[in-house]
Amino acid sequence: MSTDEILNNDSTTEKVEKVSKRSASYPALTVIEAYNFALRVYNKFSTAEVSRKEIGSAFGVNDVSISRDVAASASYGFFDKSLQKGEKDFKYKVTELFNDIYRPENEKQKKLSYITAFGKPKLFQELINKFDNSVIPEELPNTLIKHHGITDSASKEVAEIFLNAGKEAGVINDSRFLNYKVTFNAISKTQYVEVITEEDVKDENSQNNSSNNQVLTIEQFDYSQSKDVKVPIHLTKNKAACLIYPIDISDKDIKLLEHAINGILLRLNLEKEDSNTE
Repeated sequence: MSTDEILNNDSTTEKVEKVSKRSASYPALTVIEAYNFALRVYNKFSTAEVSRKEIGSAFGVNDVSISRDVAASASYGFFDKSLQKGEKDFKYKVTELFNDIYRPENEKQKKLSYITAFGKPKLFQELINKFDNSVIPEELPNTLIKHHGITDSASKEVAEIFLNAGKEAGVINDSRFLNYKVTFNAISKTQYVEVITEEDVKDENSQNNSSNNQVLTIEQFDYSQSKDVKVPIHLTKNKAACLIYPIDISDKDIKLLEHAINGILLRLNLEKEDSNTE
């Protein structure tokens, strides 16, 4: 068969297209799966730069078998990727974003880091821009095929990874509603009120005698200096908290408060589970 015949043969062209067509890039793991893989690498190598072959050797597997895991961890921002002059293999090391989850300064930082990681893959950025503040349609696989370069064979897997990763990050609920920017901004602006017992105060004073460390009771809040509404809440065992909210609070704001309280309850339950397994 001549060259012209090959080029004009529709069936041959179709076969070539099927063989050559590849899916656009996407993370093959959810955000927590990728973090857990990065954690395994960190436990083996700490903050050292290592190649994929070195990682595979440490795990006792062929480096090709972990290529998707390494790529996903880098896509979410848990690995920095670099190629030194004269070297043919990329080197990877854990990032500051990984450390913000591994050693968070508070629960707020950990939550924000997971949300940040979820929004890093290019494909996920596109989907967030398209569907944020709305319900993600059941036909998401079709959208991925038609508008984002994902192949038919990979579309359902990619859709499932996106939905599960978003739920792990706390920005997609069980009704498939994506609330990325609002959730990120709400957590960023949240001031977590410490619930402090009398014993905690004594311990704190014994460790630090600085006059700047003062624990305010509900009665000590100055209600006259702000238009914000301050509601004292008496808790169990003589503990106290104070809810402060703007006077123009809306129904949507109340829903966000409910979301934050559910997050606190979840954290307490998880901490109980951790203490029971120790």
